[in-house]
Amino acid sequence: MNKNVILRRIIKGLLIAVLIIIASISVYSMHRNKCMQKNDLLVSFESLTPIDEENYTLGDIDYKDCVYSEKIGRIIFSFHKDGSKRMTLMDSKNGYIREYIGNVLLNEFDYRKEDLLAEIKSYLNPRVWFGGCRNIVKEFNQKRVRSEQECISINELLDKGEIDVIKQNKKNKIVISKSGKYYVN
Repeated sequence: MNKNVILRRIIKGLLIAVLIIIASISVYSMHRNKCMQKNDLLVSFESLTPIDEENYTLGDIDYKDCVYSEKIGRIIFSFHKDGSKRMTLMDSKNGYIREYIGNVLLNEFDYRKEDLLAEIKSYLNPRVWFGGCRNIVKEFNQKRVRSEQECISINELLDKGEIDVIKQNKKNKIVISKSGKYYVN
């Protein structure tokens, strides 16, 4: 065979492999974005009965840990002495963790995507190929949605019932729970 023909086949094969990788990454990213938009646990946690509930205090903060199941997730409420209430929601079904101040989203973390990236990075480590050991290093990079001051001001608007003012900002998404409470994502 001619060297040019072999070189063309190798280049075509590499291009096809790169296109398949890019397509699979984009499909996975669209799937994760769709999962991050789901609010199943947030909408229904007030009507669900936790299978395990634990109250404890660390320092000046009181905590209430409600576990619904391994498939559904858990919610940890923290009550601060200054009267503020935070809620950390771990949605196991959709694979994310969100932290709320009052009823407003402060930050979020897509742990399923980070687990996959950590697995891929661990296989790219040369120690896997030569030494046989594989260290999986997970990074906890939360995506900050709002500042704490923004959350406090939006909570004040929620208390006043000014939903239309909150909706004017396009990044605010209103979620209504089964009990009728408003949450801002």
